Amino acid sequence: MYRLICICDDLTGSSVQAILLRNKGFRVEQIVDWNPSIASSGNADVLTINGDTRRMEQDDAAQTIVSVLATYGSQPAYAKRIDTTLRGHLKTETDILLRHLPESIALVVPAYPASGRTTIGGYHLLNGRLLEKTELARDPLWPVRSSYAPGCFGPETERIPIDIVSQGADAVADALMTASTRSRVIVADALTDDDIDVLAFGAAKSGLRILPVDPGPFTSAYAAQLLSTKSNPTILAVIGSTSELTERQLAPLAKNANTRVMTLRTDRLVLAATQKITWDIPAGFSGGVLVLRPGETLERGSEEIVAAGLAEAGAYFMKTLSPRVCGVILSGGDTAIHFARRMGISVLSPEMEIQPLMMGGRVVNEPCAGLLVVTKGGLIGREDALERAADWISRENRRES
Repeated sequence: MYRLICICDDLTGSSVQAILLRNKGFRVEQIVDWNPSIASSGNADVLTINGDTRRMEQDDAAQTIVSVLATYGSQPAYAKRIDTTLRGHLKTETDILLRHLPESIALVVPAYPASGRTTIGGYHLLNGRLLEKTELARDPLWPVRSSYAPGCFGPETERIPIDIVSQGADAVADALMTASTRSRVIVADALTDDDIDVLAFGAAKSGLRILPVDPGPFTSAYAAQLLSTKSNPTILAVIGSTSELTERQLAPLAKNANTRVMTLRTDRLVLAATQKITWDIPAGFSGGVLVLRPGETLERGSEEIVAAGLAEAGAYFMKTLSPRVCGVILSGGDTAIHFARRMGISVLSPEMEIQPLMMGGRVVNEPCAGLLVVTKGGLIGREDALERAADWISRENRRES
């Protein structure tokens, strides 16, 4: 049974949506060309559907949305994938979904920052330019006349401006609850991927039933909040040490069927210390222990920058797998402090000495409050140290469930 169904307006957008959700760790199926008679297995978390509605007349596009709803009903969560440049039957398709999902509020987040699409003051920009000032104004099928995103959804549309987003998830949640009393369609500004994450967290905290309407990033970020469960928690092990003892400690942990070890090339880690790098989740990983480690023995003098890059990789997977990550194992002093700084971890509550000189504790401060953390030096612990660290996090997590 699908937990989320994403209705997309063309095939390329459907493929983008599918891979963004796959990168969050979800099992995804994709229908390439919608037809109600197409059998889908239901053996995935998410189904993305190419309705191809952007090419259709308005009435045909509306009927396509209705046929999807008639096929799958109102029990799954839904999302509407729209074009990154506001082309298509945006208002018609959103209105039909809201009509059939009477408890839902549409949160429209047009931004796709990684692709140069940002929204500020309600205006949607392509590489910093208003859409109508680009070649999109001459699009033969959907010439763009205005960049004002709320105008695409009707005069009663509400907005969440960037100054609210910059105040954090609580401010977003409050703004959503207030705006939802006046309109069922709300357009939000976003300039960065972090803004989109804040919007997703705020939407989840609001308690509203949200219909994501966006080109993909917000839906995937919100799905990570909405669909997470403690049945498939993840422990992230960020291992900066390349000592022989660390190798022996990794061996028993790596034998576990739910463990995946990612050996990251040192040159990419050096690059990650100063530039934004993306990483792929190992195929088939849906929960367990994900180990990040440098690929080669470190040259003298490179420890600091590699530790910084490894912390960036750890932060990337914390964000990508959030909120499934229930705990973090940090091995190596340089790695531990770089990761703590990168994640904004400033206060820990020590809870247990799992082995001599290996401490287990819990983060006190936001944004990672409650996260279980184990720290140890690279030359510390018995050969089962990492395995025992993972066991401790798992036990504590189950105790909270």
